[in-house]
Amino acid sequence: MFYRIFEEDKDFWWQLKIEEKNHSFLLESAKKAFFDSNKFPQGIVSASLEPLIDANNNLRKMIDDFSSNPPSREIAFNTALKLEISAGEIHYQEAIRQPDESEILKILRKLNGEDKDHERRIREYMEVKKIKILKAF
Repeated sequence: MFYRIFEEDKDFWWQLKIEEKNHSFLLESAKKAFFDSNKFPQGIVSASLEPLIDANNNLRKMIDDFSSNPPSREIAFNTALKLEISAGEIHYQEAIRQPDESEILKILRKLNGEDKDHERRIREYMEVKKIKILKAF
């Protein structure tokens, strides 16, 4: 949505979108390949579904709100930053960094490559473009 709204940041948002889609495809592929054989690492998803359900519901609401009332550039970037810091992203990053050398984690580490550290890249882009990072971040 943001790459369509903010022409001046179109390339940045497009690249992030592609990487997030690859990230999603990677997890879905890993789930299909390893979940049934009980080889899917437990740390990738929260043990409790409630936080994930809440996060998904909040994300749907935010998308609906932004569709009818597009955010400012500052709000868009701070929202992206908030999402990257979210529990799901933290669990995924923690799992990827685990010393476990299972085949699934080796694959995820290798394929994830560029998809890591979106938070850092968003912050750097905001700094270069002089977009204010809200105090909560």
